[in-house]
Amino acid sequence: MRTNTESSFIDELIQENMADTEFKAAYEAEVAAEQEPRQATQQIIHALVSRRKQLRWTQRDVAAKLQVSQARVAQIEKLKDGVSAQMLVRYSRALGLSLVPTDDLHSPSLR
Repeated sequence: MRTNTESSFIDELIQENMADTEFKAAYEAEVAAEQEPRQATQQIIHALVSRRKQLRWTQRDVAAKLQVSQARVAQIEKLKDGVSAQMLVRYSRALGLSLVPTDDLHSPSLR
C-alpha cells in the first residue's frame, strides 16, 4: 500500500509525463487493462448479492457459511480490500452456485 507522500509523488510523475504521447498511450492502456478484471468481478459480486437476496439470506448468514465475519462479507460485496478468485468461488458455492469459466471476461457466468 502506498503512503500519501508516495501517491503524491507518483501522481505528479504521471502528470509530468502525460505530455509524452507514448507514455500517455501506455499509461491509458494499463489503466484500461486493470479495469477489465475489476468490472468482471463487479458483475460476479452483483450476481452473488442478487442470489443472496433472492434466498432471503443476510450477510450474517453468508458469513456463517464462509466462516468469516459479517463485516468481511460486506467488504466483499463492496469490493473493498480486494476479493480473491478463491473467495468468489467459496461465496458462490455457499449460495449453491458455481462459477463457470468463459472466454469472455465481460460476461462472467454463474450457475
